[in-house]
Amino acid sequence: GDWSSDVCSSDLAMGGFQSLWEKAGPVIQPLAGDKWGAIDSAAKTVISTFGSGAKPDAAAAGSAITGLMGPLKALAGK
Repeated sequence: GDWSSDVCSSDLAMGGFQSLWEKAGPVIQPLAGDKWGAIDSAAKTVISTFGSGAKPDAAAAGSAITGLMGPLKALAGK
């Protein structure tokens, strides 16, 4: 399968995305260039959607994940 979505969903399920992003963000930022703002904003949406023991509905969860995966996949594909 697509390892990035598998990793992302498993980390989200464990509530570990924030710590993952704290490590990954500084690595991604220089690669992202002018797309960093959108990527960081999407990551913050994921953190707020899943953070603090939140139980988002499927639509909110899917929207948050899709919002982050889109710009990351575009970055990986360039």
